Amino acid sequence: MRKDGITPVTFTYVALLKASTTEMNVNLGRQLHGESVKFGGFRFDLFMGNNLIYMYLKCGYLDCGRLVFDEMSERDMVAWTAMVTGFVHNTKPMEALEYFERMQNAGVKAGEVTLVGVINTCAHLGAAKFTNWLHVESVKFGGFRVDLFIGNSLIDMYLKCGYLDCGRLVFDEMPERDMISWTSLIGAYAKSDQAEGALEYFERMKNAGVKADEVTLVGAINACAQLGAEKFTNWVRDVAENSGFSPASNVYLGSALIDMYSKCECVEDAYEVFKSMREKNVYSYSSMIIGLAIHGRGNSTIGLFEEMVRLGVGPNSVTFIGVLGACSHAGFVDQGKSFFEKMESSYGVKRCVDHYNCMVDLLGRTGRLDEALNLGKSMTMEPDAGVWGTLLGACLIHANPDVAEIAVKKLFKLEPLNIGNYIFLVDVYAKAERYILGLYTATAM
Repeated sequence: MRKDGITPVTFTYVALLKASTTEMNVNLGRQLHGESVKFGGFRFDLFMGNNLIYMYLKCGYLDCGRLVFDEMSERDMVAWTAMVTGFVHNTKPMEALEYFERMQNAGVKAGEVTLVGVINTCAHLGAAKFTNWLHVESVKFGGFRVDLFIGNSLIDMYLKCGYLDCGRLVFDEMPERDMISWTSLIGAYAKSDQAEGALEYFERMKNAGVKADEVTLVGAINACAQLGAEKFTNWVRDVAENSGFSPASNVYLGSALIDMYSKCECVEDAYEVFKSMREKNVYSYSSMIIGLAIHGRGNSTIGLFEEMVRLGVGPNSVTFIGVLGACSHAGFVDQGKSFFEKMESSYGVKRCVDHYNCMVDLLGRTGRLDEALNLGKSMTMEPDAGVWGTLLGACLIHANPDVAEIAVKKLFKLEPLNIGNYIFLVDVYAKAERYILGLYTATAM
């Protein structure tokens, strides 16, 4: 083009820049940048500058994009938006917030894309101190108080920062809500252990005629599981199937239903769901194993674990909590020990405090208190109050004050204000007919 004596104009360079951005060819982009300055004199051209910023940030060259921005004598909303969203996409949240603040101080009105990018950044950071500021800026500069796109982002930001009530207020102010709005709120209530709230909004969503998706349904199912509310189980399942989601064909929904039925004392229904599933993974197997274990089905739990391994589904940490718990409730000492010993060597699952707790419970229930005490002392991590509390409970069952005293000393260091441990010790003394020690301990409390 230049050989023919035709001088490229801004649009020529911009078209080539867009091509290099699409191809993520930063070398071509840098060459075009140099030529535009050398031959075209477009160093401070707004249109050219905006596209250079976008190209550099899109390709991950943040410093180059920043230099172009700083050299521009004039900056419009496009330039600021390119900087803010560029930092967001390159996971530089603090820089995105910095440029958004500079944008506001410069009196440049933020667009919807900019606001959503910054709000999502704040949500990613869990940066509670920015939430109200961004909400106010959304209304002040954009007038987006009830905009669906902005509203959903604000809800997500508040919920991820732990402000459930603020997220609900934004939701309640929105005249239009979509599936994302409802799902965010239902999931947040479920994760915050506010199951009644989750089910209330799930019912409101259904009455509003909004079709639930897989994520919404799992949130409602988890809420039922938290409540142990059998009366809601079939209702939630019917909604799921009427929405086109069957546990037989959806492994995540099926696993959630298994967990729900198990926690609602409906283990037979849980097993029916499990059997109906055409695809099963470690989560569905683990959910069913836990369900059988908490209902005292020791042999069934171990049988399902063996089936899982035989079919090539690798167990995880939760699986072994179920298996060891089942052995504990059934009194399968030798099998429990074998599973515990083989966890790492045969299955590659690292032991955690919960696994040790299960083993202390197993040994304690069967009267092997000294063995349980030695296991607690030999743990590869620091035992928590749950381990020593489990041992103390076993001492009460078997009237062993000597081991109980050791457990209480450990508990005193971990939770000195928990008077319940001393009450347990007094009960152990009483059951062992050491009344004087019991009276002395009770008086000292």
